[in-house]
Formats: sequence, C-alpha cells, structure tokens
Amino acid sequence: MTTTEPTATHLILVRHGQSLYNRDGPNAGENSGLTELGWRQAQLVADWLAQTYRADVIVASPLTRARQTAEVIGHRLGLPVVVQPGLEEATQSYLDELFAPDADPLANWEMAWQPTPQRAPIYTAYRARVRAGLAQVLETYAGKTVIVVAHGGTIGTIIRSLFGGHHVIVHTENTGITHLTWQEGRWRLIFHNSQAHLAPPGAQPAV
Repeated sequence: MTTTEPTATHLILVRHGQSLYNRDGPNAGENSGLTELGWRQAQLVADWLAQTYRADVIVASPLTRARQTAEVIGHRLGLPVVVQPGLEEATQSYLDELFAPDADPLANWEMAWQPTPQRAPIYTAYRARVRAGLAQVLETYAGKTVIVVAHGGTIGTIIRSLFGGHHVIVHTENTGITHLTWQEGRWRLIFHNSQAHLAPPGAQPAV
C-alpha cells in the first residue's frame, strides 16, 4: 500500500548578497547594487540552491540588491525571476518599537506581546506590507518550492510574525538561507541563516 505525502509549500528565504550600502553605508544610496563580494556570494548561494532544491519559482523584492542576487540564482537554475512588491526592506528603523529589553533572559517566556499601530506604528505598517507581499506569493505558488530573495528585515519580520515572537531580534547574514514549510495547517522552521554555501570545502561548522 502506498501513501501520499501531504502537499507542502516550501519557502526558501534568501537574504541578498553584500550591497554597496552594507559595505559603505548611506553614502552608497539605499537602493544600491551588489559589491564584488556580493556577486561572489550570490554565485555561491546559487550553486548550493541548485544542488539542494528543485525550485519551481524564484521571487525577488523589487530592490536592486535583491533582484541582482535573484538573477544570479535564476540563471543558475534556469528560472525567470518574479518581482514581488511588498517584500522590500523597511524604509525606517523599527527596532526601538519592539518590546523593551529586560535583564532576565526568560522574562518573555510566557508573554504574547503584539505590536499595534499605537505601540509600534513603523513596525506595524511594515508588517502589513510584508504580509501582503507574502500572501500573494503563498496564494500564487501554493504547494510549490519557492525561493524568495529579500532582506534581513523582511525575513526577520516573517519569522517573528509566523511564530509570534515580536520581541525577538532575528539576524540573517548576507545570502543566509532560511527554510520554512507550510504543511497540514502548520508552519515548520527547518533551519535559519544557513551559510553552508560560504564555508570552504572540508571546513567544520562552528560550535
């Protein structure tokens, strides 16, 4: 007797490669492209993704650094890049709006703090934009393996929102990879911020 695995949507979130803004700061412009290192990172992550997944579609934020990274991946995988508005990085910092720091590392263990327009206007508006973009991706590509090239803030906000930890700072390195699945009505975090593609051959993972 054979059984059929329930249909899953695989969401592979990839932060863009190093940008001129990452390296040089605001003088480079907020919508700057990739540095030489960023282009190399994009090629490495593209090779790793090609070896690891059979992707159905590549989606990118409209910002230049994300589109350039996605285009490298798309060329390697033989897939076009679909640009999805709403997945852009925040235009203003919202970190100060997240729940206040506490000396006790377990202080928020039982807390279900939720942002509101009154408590966190910048973050709330940003979350709404990201949600709209992500909802379009999930509706259009349900049951597919989707590579989404976006930004550290976008990826962090998706993770916080899906898992209800808005007081948590989620860090993602350039071309860090996050794998989420939606299956049988549940989200599952497979891994976050993997940089296996950047490790030299034979290197041991850091503990």
